[in-house]
Amino acid sequence: MIQVSIIYPADPCGNIPGGIDTFIKGILDHSPAGFAYEVFGVTTDPSQYPPGQWHHIEVPGNRTFRFFPVLIEDTCSQRSKIPLSLRFTRSILKYRSEIRGDLLEFHRFEPVIAFLRDRRPKSLFVHQDLQSLRKVKGDIRWGVCPRLFYAIERTFMKKFDLIHCVHEESAVYYTRQSPALGNKIHFTPTWYDPRLFFPLATAQRKLARERLLKRLGLKDEAVKLLAFVGRLDFQKDPCFLVDILKCLKNETTPYHLLLIGDGVLRETTEQHARTLDMANRVHFLGVQKRSAISYTFQGCDGFLLGSNYEGMPIALLEAIASGLPSFSTNVGEVKRIISEKNGAVVTKGDPADYATTVSAWIQQQRAWMTPEFISQTVQDFQPQKVLGRIFNRYHALLEK
Repeated sequence: MIQVSIIYPADPCGNIPGGIDTFIKGILDHSPAGFAYEVFGVTTDPSQYPPGQWHHIEVPGNRTFRFFPVLIEDTCSQRSKIPLSLRFTRSILKYRSEIRGDLLEFHRFEPVIAFLRDRRPKSLFVHQDLQSLRKVKGDIRWGVCPRLFYAIERTFMKKFDLIHCVHEESAVYYTRQSPALGNKIHFTPTWYDPRLFFPLATAQRKLARERLLKRLGLKDEAVKLLAFVGRLDFQKDPCFLVDILKCLKNETTPYHLLLIGDGVLRETTEQHARTLDMANRVHFLGVQKRSAISYTFQGCDGFLLGSNYEGMPIALLEAIASGLPSFSTNVGEVKRIISEKNGAVVTKGDPADYATTVSAWIQQQRAWMTPEFISQTVQDFQPQKVLGRIFNRYHALLEK
């Protein structure tokens, strides 16, 4: 049995909006026989999962993993003066003797500081295009001193035995920066869970839509519902999505925007919607479980992403797998996911151009572009096709 310790400030038992948490939950849900996992993360529910204690968690398939929260993270809508990555690393130093894994798995590089003398193999997942720190304003705290970030990053990258990049250009960049790491660096796409995200049959889809309209208090069945899932932060730029909706206001068919998630820009986005007189068309649904997100998708007409930077967004895969035509700014690996068969990639800039693309695609959607057809375009991104390569690398690493 191979024991893997995941070290990242995730709550595998909570509903923190964010692709990395979803990624980690996917690993826990789909790990094969012969692997046992423990997670050193944070708790958003200290009454049920108090920090500093072991908790045994059941996952589908009659399997379990061990969970050890090292600190409490109350909310994603506020930002602490001390970055979470630093608070988490400090807490890991306190509890690192509890970590029993044969292999240490990281989803940010900073916590490896606590294990510089630890000889166990280490694996790192790089989820973002971190070169974006040079290009755009983001919510990554290192953005205030990118030169220091890149210097520290170059030093710490040498400590890992495997590096998985969900953005292919990042894998190329790290290989070019450190040729000696070349055989350790791999492009690793993300995936969606086909047990949750799939298109409904026509009658079921109609029912899901009716329930969603009722929940939103909408009586006009002709409305078009556009969904977004993720953190409401600088990276995802939710105010840009409201701008797009404003440009769609004069369409014959009324459009509504459903924002699923929470974050530091929620209040700002709500105010922006009021300022543009769009408050009645923007619906803040908050953080939801994956099953609830799936059912919401199945009642919608499209998915929007307006990010400033990305790796390979899981929510985009989940939307398309649910049968939604999807639209995104040209960031990260979205061109690997979106094609003329399931949506469109739009250059970030004028929201009117984005709105025109959305309207034209949805209004002219061909009869054969059914939800089932759209879903089929992402079949290569199912977990058994992606995760197998990761676990094979772990086997090879530990057999050395």
